[in-house]
Amino acid sequence: MTWDCNNSCTIESLIGHWQFNFCDDQLIFIRPVDSSQKIPIEEKHHKIWADHLHIFFESRGKILPPYQAPKIGTPFQHRVWACLSEIPAGTTYTYQNIADLLGTYPRPIGQACRVNPLPLFIPCH
Repeated sequence: MTWDCNNSCTIESLIGHWQFNFCDDQLIFIRPVDSSQKIPIEEKHHKIWADHLHIFFESRGKILPPYQAPKIGTPFQHRVWACLSEIPAGTTYTYQNIADLLGTYPRPIGQACRVNPLPLFIPCH
């Protein structure tokens, strides 16, 4: 199986510009970028994620897009990210709380949060 991972766009938000990077049509990671690094929204999945981003900000972070496991990361990181995506908006969990849910220790939870590829949509701090 081969993936087209040279697929990205820049989406403007209330807190700056974000580069959305895809393999095929699946979002794999996002990162903040300078406004001079604009990549046009050209594909259907670019538009879908631009809509998700605008809904996210209009709802003040209460409406997240449906969770989809990124194509990157270890099975453990996927478990952590899936758990994080279930935390209701406005609720605080410590690394220890999440570790207890997953039957592990807090430090690996923090390490998985550090490499979170979708920091806006998989809340970690």
